[in-house]
Amino acid sequence: MTPGPVHATNRFDISFAHWRSSTTQPFVTQDIATRRFQFRYHIDRSFGAATTVSIGAEREWEFAADSFVRDTAGAPVALHRSFASYYLDGQRSFGTRVFVTGNVRYDLLQRLPLDGNDTAEAYRPALDREVRHLFNGRGAGTVVVHRGGDGSAVIVRFKGGTAVKAPTAEDIGFSENPRLRPERSASLVGGVETTLPGGRATITAEGFAFLFDDLIVPVVVQRDHVRRVAVDNIGRSRARGVTVGASVRLSGHGVASGNLTWLDTRVLNADCRCDVSTSCLALSAGDRLVRRPRLAGSASLVLTAGDHTAFVTAGGRGSMLDLEPTEGQQVFSNSGYLTLSAGVAISLGRPGVHLLARVTNLLDRQYEEVLGYPAPRRAAVIGVRLAAR
Repeated sequence: MTPGPVHATNRFDISFAHWRSSTTQPFVTQDIATRRFQFRYHIDRSFGAATTVSIGAEREWEFAADSFVRDTAGAPVALHRSFASYYLDGQRSFGTRVFVTGNVRYDLLQRLPLDGNDTAEAYRPALDREVRHLFNGRGAGTVVVHRGGDGSAVIVRFKGGTAVKAPTAEDIGFSENPRLRPERSASLVGGVETTLPGGRATITAEGFAFLFDDLIVPVVVQRDHVRRVAVDNIGRSRARGVTVGASVRLSGHGVASGNLTWLDTRVLNADCRCDVSTSCLALSAGDRLVRRPRLAGSASLVLTAGDHTAFVTAGGRGSMLDLEPTEGQQVFSNSGYLTLSAGVAISLGRPGVHLLARVTNLLDRQYEEVLGYPAPRRAAVIGVRLAAR
């Protein structure tokens, strides 16, 4: 077999982002600022039409500050950290029906020291400089089982591997664990996508299983009779479930789609690592994880007529475990909800000019995504969209 030609593509990206937000609550205002500078380089080499290999590296620096995160003297403290990643990706196709990909990755996480706070209301241990070395890999595949001339198809997809998620600046700023670690997970996902004859309807079903080590979760802690929410690592937990979905084209004038997810979670090994002087009320083995509903789903209907569009969307979830520290207990049931939104985009007669109108929470439901934080009630937005062509 004669090897195909080798082609190479080089790419270099630089990005800088600066976010600021301010939230006013009774008697207090919270200001949050984040700055990130990132650059990435990778080279893609194709070996014939069937194989592609990518090698790359990226570097990121982050600065984050929260007005609620202060030292004992009341002065604000900022988090400074950096990330370096090196990775190797490979893609291979076998004919026109089988496609596989693989990835290995090395991450270097570094954080500068962070001053602590020894007051009961905002306790946070001082953090030393931290350096972590992390290795991960994943693989995925797609098999086209059937592809008919009438538009029908059956496609099987699977993927699995390991991943890591570093604590966010907010996690670090509000944790009482001086050794708060990144989350690590191993996953296995498999599913089937079926397109019916004519191509007007597609049905999907996917099963998944995740195993988490050091999952970062909110917990309630108590110090000197002051109770508040913090974050900590749960030793080991798992999540598994099924997602089903469907999408239907409506005679060329619209699309209806929806999905529903059933999720089962369990704490397998609760291992609270808060400071020994703290009464840490962590989850126990056998408990469900908080803020992970057993049922969740969404649906949408989009109708088009010429250059005009109208839509209706629905979304919601079932009840889930949540935290409400002001009641003196750790876990409560947060009721489920269902919300509707609707809107239109009406062409004003000129290309790219539309009048937009949208109503969110159409039924004016009262619900809380997180206990203690009521969601916005019914709201209406109207405006004009200009799009250059």
